[in-house]
Amino acid sequence: MRISRGKHWKFLEDELRAETEVFARKFYAKAEFLLKDVEEMYVGQFLAFRNGEMVMKFPNSRTLPRKNESLFFFFLPKHLRDYRNWGNMTYCDLFNERFKGTDCSCIWSNSSEDPRFSLVGFRNIDLEFVEFLEKNDARGTILVFAPRRPPIEYMVNLQRIVNDSFNEGVAMILDSDYQVKEWSPVLIQQENVSLFVKNQLHLVNTMILQGPPGTGKTHLIAELCAQICAERKTVLVTSLTNRSLMEIASKPALRSMLEQGKIMKTNMTADEYVELQKLVPVKQIVPVQGCLILSTYFIASGFAAESTMDAPFDYVIMDEASQAVLAMFAAAKKIGKVNFWVGDVKQLP
Repeated sequence: MRISRGKHWKFLEDELRAETEVFARKFYAKAEFLLKDVEEMYVGQFLAFRNGEMVMKFPNSRTLPRKNESLFFFFLPKHLRDYRNWGNMTYCDLFNERFKGTDCSCIWSNSSEDPRFSLVGFRNIDLEFVEFLEKNDARGTILVFAPRRPPIEYMVNLQRIVNDSFNEGVAMILDSDYQVKEWSPVLIQQENVSLFVKNQLHLVNTMILQGPPGTGKTHLIAELCAQICAERKTVLVTSLTNRSLMEIASKPALRSMLEQGKIMKTNMTADEYVELQKLVPVKQIVPVQGCLILSTYFIASGFAAESTMDAPFDYVIMDEASQAVLAMFAAAKKIGKVNFWVGDVKQLP
């Protein structure tokens, strides 16, 4: 079965449309309506950063941000920090007036000394935004929290990959004749699994590894990265989530590289910096010999879409590969000479 490029593109377009239609109803809604009536927008006072977490104060007269809720928050000009000045402005209008903004996740809420207010903690805040608040001495500043934007750029990046009709790696994934058949992977029984995988990757340019949770896939990736980087190869590890990338960076096999500043990560957040202070924040993906670059699918897809080089990385390792669509695998093939895809046993086939 061959899936045309047009169908690949249409699939991504449908995903994009479904996500943006829901968000658009909120984005173009009156901001005061989102704040007061449907309670999907919040206004709070910035207090401090503590151990990578941002602490905010919210009035108890309104609904508080919910635990695990993902939001986008932003810094507005002084005259717009009072919601009574919003008038008929929409979320879109406020968004366009922002000085700076970033995504975040609500992780806890507690009562404060003043019974009229509660304290709420947030994580996953971009390190640059933290520096911006500290530089502007923003303690006591009113910030606005609103519905998080869908990953529009990610889908657009993948559509650009689909439209790449020149790259052989992209064609290998998107133009193949796929057949439904029983897949019987070989069980790895070697004592040194990472060395076995490394040797296999000298024989093939693409390898798939699957395994259920708790079988050591993350340890394996870390050990493999250490061995490959020791040979001064360029290595990119990409995953759907930042949490997965942080778990890889924290493994014992990479401790020496971490101490030497040879592990770099895009879109570093404040809590990640506290967790691993030797991790080097970078603004964009750049292959560096003997160093490990960590980046999410979102960022890696953009690098692949923009890249005009033929496979700039010696190795691309995809963790959480069961969460990727075919266009993301094509992106990995475009930027990596050798690919290693790791995922869940119940989803990856």
